[in-house]
Amino acid sequence: MYRKNLREPLILLLIVLSATLIRAIYIWIGRPEFVGWFNHTYYYYVQTRGILTTGELPFPDMPLLFYLYAYTAKILGWLGVPQNTAIIQASRGWMCIVPSLIPIPIYYLVKSITTLRTLNWRLWTLVTTSAILPLSISHLTEFAQKNALGLLWLACLLFYLYQVIDKYRLKKVLILALLSLLIMLTHFGTLAALTIVSLGFAISIIIIAGKNVPLRRLIMGSILLLITGITLTYIIDEDRFARIFYYTFSSIPESLFGLLFFPESSAADRLLALTGIALPAAIGFLLLSNFRKTQSQLGQSDQIFWLGSIISPYLLFLPIYDQLLLARFALFAPLILLVVIVYVIRFSSLKNWVKNSLVMGIGMLVLLMAVGEFLSLGMQRERHEAIYADLMEMQTRIDFSAENLVLTKNGAEHICNWFFNTKAGVITAFNEKDFQVYDQIYILNPIEGQLNLSGIYGKQADNEKDRYHFMMRNIPAPDNAKAIYKSEYMEVWAIEDVPTEWTFDADGNWLSYDKEL
Repeated sequence: MYRKNLREPLILLLIVLSATLIRAIYIWIGRPEFVGWFNHTYYYYVQTRGILTTGELPFPDMPLLFYLYAYTAKILGWLGVPQNTAIIQASRGWMCIVPSLIPIPIYYLVKSITTLRTLNWRLWTLVTTSAILPLSISHLTEFAQKNALGLLWLACLLFYLYQVIDKYRLKKVLILALLSLLIMLTHFGTLAALTIVSLGFAISIIIIAGKNVPLRRLIMGSILLLITGITLTYIIDEDRFARIFYYTFSSIPESLFGLLFFPESSAADRLLALTGIALPAAIGFLLLSNFRKTQSQLGQSDQIFWLGSIISPYLLFLPIYDQLLLARFALFAPLILLVVIVYVIRFSSLKNWVKNSLVMGIGMLVLLMAVGEFLSLGMQRERHEAIYADLMEMQTRIDFSAENLVLTKNGAEHICNWFFNTKAGVITAFNEKDFQVYDQIYILNPIEGQLNLSGIYGKQADNEKDRYHFMMRNIPAPDNAKAIYKSEYMEVWAIEDVPTEWTFDADGNWLSYDKEL
């Protein structure tokens, strides 16, 4: 009996340790030093170093993960590890561990839903799948580390949400509130996803429970969550606060729905938009049909949670979101869809061979994506090592200092901050007065064969869409710029005076390129 009780915890521990080891091989042992121009890895390093050196974040952001890295790096520093190395090891170490812990709350959620003493192979496969969710091996752990921690908090929140729906207790509600606060302090995107997920479950509660719903309490709780999140965003980062309203009012024109009906869209664009609209709708319809066939066999709490787990992912895939937002929300949907599959496997009347095929198909899909991430890293290794060597060579040939400013495209500015210890930023953050603030201003363009200058002329940085377009493009060298470094992978220009090709607003903020060069 003692051995039998230990069997499942040992399996769960093996899943967590295996997932941690896989990530260690991907992003710690086998990771090339350069991880891509548009990659936020170095952003996390710069933010952490800022905390250690100045006591605050260089860039406004949700602070929790950065402080976790900073305190870990500080402990490593006490053990004699140099600061930069300690920061790198802290980041890599936590990103091996954090997403690998997701199976723990998912396991306990599966146990709560199924009420089985021991899980069968199909349910264990789903628990294992949660350890390597799509794009969580290298993409999230390099590019979107706050998302990775946010996913862990969201998995824990789903478990406690089920407990609250199953049997309301104030203690459980307080834990939900704490997890919501942790999400708020971790990642603005996860907070937005949480708001959408909360709406999905609120709709499910109203549909299933009907008149028995404490509607006033539900509405007040939702409003409180929303106000708290928006207020915290405003306090921490006013730019992100402004984006809430921008995307609220401008999403539809940039959405799949807008793409479908935009007069200038090509046939290929319309086909892509139609697929993006129809496929989630078709999957949602099939899942709802399966739910309705099985609904009468379940208690009210399971009906609410099952239906909420169908509605929430669909709300994350709504075709009226800006396509950039849609891609980010999509990262959270697979975690909740796993819950739907658990209900399908445990309670639906589908044939066993259908359930087996469904589980094996999901497992194979996730495994293939993980292998794809691994192969992608291998294919990029030689080029990344060459770019890293190029960066080190450039560092020896240019006398960068903390009194310099480097202008570059989004993503590359953090690489400059980290390696050159300069100030660095995108062109849309530049002000005319910066020529008096900094000893030297440089332009660094990652070229890798050609400059990407498409569509940058005739736009204005005071327009959010145009501003993003400028941020993602290289900067054309002005007439007064002096070329000081050029290689296969990048070029660097020095500028002494305000370029005549640049225009500024009344406050001196960079606005546009005045003419096509």
